Amino acid sequence: MQSAASAATGFLRSLQAAAANPEVATVHLTVTPAVANYILNEHRPALIELERRRAIEIHVDADPLLLSHQSRIEITKVEKGSDEPVQEVAT
Repeated sequence: MQSAASAATGFLRSLQAAAANPEVATVHLTVTPAVANYILNEHRPALIELERRRAIEIHVDADPLLLSHQSRIEITKVEKGSDEPVQEVAT
């Protein structure tokens, strides 16, 4: 079984990759409770800085039904020339 710290590292990389897209407005990451707690307790300053730098919102939620290696990432983008958000879901 993967540790919360190890799983969090991989999920944070995915979150950072998603946030790198200039069309992204919101990233919603859902992981196990242990991983969510680890991310929010150990990496909160990095998340805040990423939100500030990219002018996006990042949400981290817990789902006790997920396994330690599982996550859900929902991305809301704003299309160029439009104020309407478009939501994408990646797992």
